[in-house]
Amino acid sequence: MSSGYSPILLSTTHVLDAAIQTINKLHEKSPIDFGISLGDDINNAQYNGLRWFIDVLDGQVITPSSGANLGADSINYQKPYKAAGLDKSIPWYQVIGNHDQFWMGSTFENEKTLVVHISSSIINMKNIPDPASNAVNETGVYMGVVDGSTPYGTIIGAPHTTGPLRALF
Repeated sequence: MSSGYSPILLSTTHVLDAAIQTINKLHEKSPIDFGISLGDDINNAQYNGLRWFIDVLDGQVITPSSGANLGADSINYQKPYKAAGLDKSIPWYQVIGNHDQFWMGSTFENEKTLVVHISSSIINMKNIPDPASNAVNETGVYMGVVDGSTPYGTIIGAPHTTGPLRALF
């Protein structure tokens, strides 16, 4: 399940904010008629991811950490910041993607996935690459989580990980 981790996860809101700033600059040079997002703007249908996405577009203060916010005072990518916000003169339209509404983009939320969203539990599921196989409802391997109290987002609770997870390509 290495596809569930991406090194950009630690800076997702910052990358979106940079993209919005670029859109705003392009709009200053040549007005944009409208913007459309083709979905997959959040992952796992999580409220905090959706809130971050909307708040970045709206130019709100973002605290890009979840849970106990252990790194919000000391870790750069978790420190609160004010997003630029999309220029209000650009109409914006949104399409819902599979990751916006499904757990891992492929399955409906169920009791097992909901519990890991709101607890300190790490999900245990079958370690096979085909999400259509019902792997989430089976067990076999703890998938691990990003430890938000460490500067490089150490993966904890997963087999074969020591220290920060590097690219798995």
